[in-house]
Amino acid sequence: MSDYARLRALAQTLNSALKTYEDELRAAGNPDLNIEALTPKPPDATTQMAQARWACLHAMDVLRTSLQSPAEAMFQAYSGAFETSALSVAVQNNLADAIFMGSKDSDDGVSVEQLAAKVGMDPAKLARVLRMLAVRHWLRESKEGHFRLTRLGASLRHGQGVHAWIAVQYPILFPSLTELPTTLTDLVSKATEDEHQTAFARGPGCGQSMFEYLSSHPEAAEQFGLSMHAAGEIQLAASLREFPWRDRLAHKTLVDVGGGAGHFSVEFAKMHIPGLSIVVQDLPGTFEQAKRTFEKQVPEFVASGRATFEACDFFKPNARSGENTCYLLRSILHDWGNDYCVQILKGLAHSMHPASSIFLHEILIRPCLPPSSEEPESDVQVKDHEDNLSLTSSQAAWPIPRNFGGNAAQTYALDYLMLLEFNGRERTEAQFASLAEEAGLKLVNVSPLTSGRAIFEMRMA
Repeated sequence: MSDYARLRALAQTLNSALKTYEDELRAAGNPDLNIEALTPKPPDATTQMAQARWACLHAMDVLRTSLQSPAEAMFQAYSGAFETSALSVAVQNNLADAIFMGSKDSDDGVSVEQLAAKVGMDPAKLARVLRMLAVRHWLRESKEGHFRLTRLGASLRHGQGVHAWIAVQYPILFPSLTELPTTLTDLVSKATEDEHQTAFARGPGCGQSMFEYLSSHPEAAEQFGLSMHAAGEIQLAASLREFPWRDRLAHKTLVDVGGGAGHFSVEFAKMHIPGLSIVVQDLPGTFEQAKRTFEKQVPEFVASGRATFEACDFFKPNARSGENTCYLLRSILHDWGNDYCVQILKGLAHSMHPASSIFLHEILIRPCLPPSSEEPESDVQVKDHEDNLSLTSSQAAWPIPRNFGGNAAQTYALDYLMLLEFNGRERTEAQFASLAEEAGLKLVNVSPLTSGRAIFEMRMA
């Protein structure tokens, strides 16, 4: 390949993807992207639009890393802790709400003196927190000492999912991180997947598992639920757009195992899929929330008798079976270690009909393999991690790593969070196949989504 091929390939990927994204924006009648506007970013209306957006982000990540010195990369990573701290200050003191209200009558935003007086802080110190947020585009310093929200900053207002995530995670994150080195080397905790032997349980959980902690802290549990709903919206859009649910669920009974408040499965009810019935199962006190969700959003679906809500313990055999029954587990297995997951899957295998399917909606972890070492036939396409390609066929544009690079770090960060708080894990395709085999099942299909998740289909072996 010619000199500087990597730089030119990145430029080609970036420019091509930007052009596609712009065309998709225009086709949907959306305006230009503007982080100064408080309205949400236009959603990815098509799979092509989502792929183009992610291609831009992946290419920019590799380009930035290529241009950075090691010291610059280190300081960028190190300062991420300061950004997280500044976000927590903003959330705990409702700074975004104060800035929003104070900016209604002024294009210049709110002065740091006004904000400091409202929240009881020293103006000079508060200004340093606000500038940490402004340099990361959560705020804009419209003129010296005056701040207003951006599109990102609007998500820090009370009641938003981003606000809830920071509110529930920040107080426990750093104490858990402090305990992780000990947890990884302790003779008892280092080799176990017990939910009581986590960095969280050793630190802020005071011996409790994460689920026990949430049960005993109602306010944290409420924020946790809101944050999960917000994260679920991102997953849901890609799933509904990219997986053929209409074909797979026609004339089926879908059992949403551990379905929570029903925010995911209610979307299937809205799709008017012929012959679809839905059963939402969860613990007492939770499945009732799903009933309220369905009654509010799809009352006709409930009135027709096509929705059922019931208690379940997913560690025991499922009460539902039948030739036309299929099962959905969304973000369930990642909370648990392998032995627990096998027990959950065995409970379904015990009940399911040979013609039934289990659909797992989970993150797909890809090994962090570099770009192909061989020169590809073109500068822009290489196969995604070839050693794990039995069912997946996603593509990464050369020279982006085969796991799509650092911009896909959210999936690995969530895996790290599972280690800290639950002793659970996100998994590779091979690891899901191993779980299926241990439970007497077979992984028959993997459908990667642009959200970093995938739909894993299991059937009887």
